[in-house]
Amino acid sequence: MKNLILFLLVIFAGFKMSLQAQILDPVKWNFEVKHLAGDQHELIMTANIDEGWTIYSQYLESDNGPVATNFEFDKSTRYKRDGKVTEDKLNRKEIDDPIFDMKVVKYAHKAIFRQKITVTDYSKPITGYVNFMTCDKEKCLPPKDVDFSFNIQKPKDSKALDGAGTQTSENNAQTNTGSVETENLTENPDTSNAQVTKVAATCYAKITDGNKLDQRIPSIIETYETPLGNCGKEEITRDLGL
Repeated sequence: MKNLILFLLVIFAGFKMSLQAQILDPVKWNFEVKHLAGDQHELIMTANIDEGWTIYSQYLESDNGPVATNFEFDKSTRYKRDGKVTEDKLNRKEIDDPIFDMKVVKYAHKAIFRQKITVTDYSKPITGYVNFMTCDKEKCLPPKDVDFSFNIQKPKDSKALDGAGTQTSENNAQTNTGSVETENLTENPDTSNAQVTKVAATCYAKITDGNKLDQRIPSIIETYETPLGNCGKEEITRDLGL
């Protein structure tokens, strides 16, 4: 009978703790991105903590105490982490905790964590989760995971890959204006075409009334049957030796 009562008490205590964890949510996380330069960005993870509650640093002197805050990033070749996650000194407290009988570093009100990264492909978000434990003066809640996802916009000065796997940057991006490269016939070194060159230049000079010779046509021969100006058929035939 005593064993049954003890078993029921353990079940009740576990149920009460689980219920408290569901009702109490004293830590809210916010995730944002700050562009530094080029493809380097800073991921900012902020814990907003209710009055009377604290969370713990990533770096504790022992695993025999509270659960340290920990950031896990999903592995990917689309980016690389530049160093480790850092912690702002804001609201940082280092104390000898009598409950855990060890020195701990914890944060109240707000804790800010930062991770610098270099992105090589912006096609997908950077994902992962943070695991942390929060305590007040009387109790601690079970460790909790919170997922995060950073959708980073590609900056103008980026040299990383886009979604199609091609490298682009502001410096090497070029736009085709649709202009057609024309051959300067007057500078043609081929002496056999000297007369043709002269005729073409003369005809272009005589065309007026807003009409211009279509320079996309590669040779004067293609306009022989229907000349675009007042250059005569006989003159072109004579100079071409036809």
